[in-house]
Amino acid sequence: MSLIKSVDPTRIPDDAWEYEGTSSDGLRVTYIHWIDREKGILVRKTENLMEPQIIAENQQMLNDSYGKRFGEMPLVARIPLNEFYAHFPERLQDGDRDFIKWYLNNPDKKMFRTFRGTI
Repeated sequence: MSLIKSVDPTRIPDDAWEYEGTSSDGLRVTYIHWIDREKGILVRKTENLMEPQIIAENQQMLNDSYGKRFGEMPLVARIPLNEFYAHFPERLQDGDRDFIKWYLNNPDKKMFRTFRGTI
């Protein structure tokens, strides 16, 4: 069995994926899409099951933060690891500290915020 990287998994329809399994810790589900079964060529995708739960908890924490003072070092965001590893490592390695502020203040990333205001 081999993996092929030249196929864009985002262009594969949802109903074309086959369930492969759940990780032993229950946090991830994997699916496969066969390019060529006879040759064992497939594309595998992994979905993080915790992300919807984290987003719902973040929204609750954000709602609870209204009326509270910033105080000393409040928790301002929680980012799922798949999102973190997709965007942060290269920027942090390059020393781009402003990226963190830009990312957390971006309206499209509001679902990761747990405290009101801007950073």
